[in-house]
Amino acid sequence: MNSSRGDYSMSRIGIMGGTFNPIHTGHLIIAQQALTLLKLDKIWFMPAGDPPHKNNRILDKDNRKRMVELAIQNNPDFELFTYELEKERPSYSAITMTELDKLYPEHEFFFIMGADSLINFDKWYHPEIICEHTALVCADRNNIPDDKLEMVKRQLEDSYGARIYLVDTPQLEISSSDIRKRLAGEPASARYMVPEAVYEYIVENRLYM
Repeated sequence: MNSSRGDYSMSRIGIMGGTFNPIHTGHLIIAQQALTLLKLDKIWFMPAGDPPHKNNRILDKDNRKRMVELAIQNNPDFELFTYELEKERPSYSAITMTELDKLYPEHEFFFIMGADSLINFDKWYHPEIICEHTALVCADRNNIPDDKLEMVKRQLEDSYGARIYLVDTPQLEISSSDIRKRLAGEPASARYMVPEAVYEYIVENRLYM
């Protein structure tokens, strides 16, 4: 389902944001783990429009949107949420989550991120505002020790009143940057790092090559 606004009966919504440049299998596994372990009703995959913190080459939003559609098409619990793609402004999580909280007051949001993002969360744009409008879900440990994550968790809880959930996920050495490098060199080496439909779309349209 492709949504920017709509009538949703479910209340516990996971937000899986990112440039998805491209979306890969690791994203889907993290989303499914969060959905299952936190008993969420849906995961909204929210591709970023113009991320202010990334200045490397990012594929145009139409191609990134289409790859997300293909990646999640067989999972009814996953939905494409195009809110940030439709905005003519940089994608700041603090602004987006404030707006979503107003648009969907019946929902409880869970913002999914990796451990590296959690550790640097205090450097984000207005982290205190983000914490007002969503819980944080650290669903990719990136081999960071549990004691360090617990320390960061306590610090963010004390500083911002954050609600933080640490979720165990399989450790997969998959990243969008590595996939792009593989596609530029030996495309077949990236084949099973992304869903098959995404791989076929990338090859057919010669993306990242």
